[in-house]
Amino acid sequence: EASANKVVRYNPMIKMEQVYHTNHPIVNEDVKPWFKAVGDDAKSNSQLRLNAVEKRLASANDIDDQLIKETLRSKDDKNNPVCRTNNRNSYVFTFASVVMTFSEKPYLQIAAGPPDESEFKRFDFSAK
Repeated sequence: EASANKVVRYNPMIKMEQVYHTNHPIVNEDVKPWFKAVGDDAKSNSQLRLNAVEKRLASANDIDDQLIKETLRSKDDKNNPVCRTNNRNSYVFTFASVVMTFSEKPYLQIAAGPPDESEFKRFDFSAK
């Protein structure tokens, strides 16, 4: 996890084949004073979304691109969905989602906008 002043390695208690997060810092304590002041309330929504992601991926026998995209589109908790639709009347929505595949031929898949209303586009890396 990186902040403006500090980088701390996050080593999740899962297979190192996959790493995911929502928006709260897990191991890096270099946060703004207002974030410290509100304490756990500042990360409760993010923690609930992380729990939903973990639940979906932990129960899967095979994790593939489709499952990851379905997870990024999920709304298991209606008050704290992983994907927040852009209702155009709020400042809070999922503005992008990224799936990174680190393989012999790595590639990215990016949805520019909430993944429940935006298509993922694939970007391959060239040898150059």
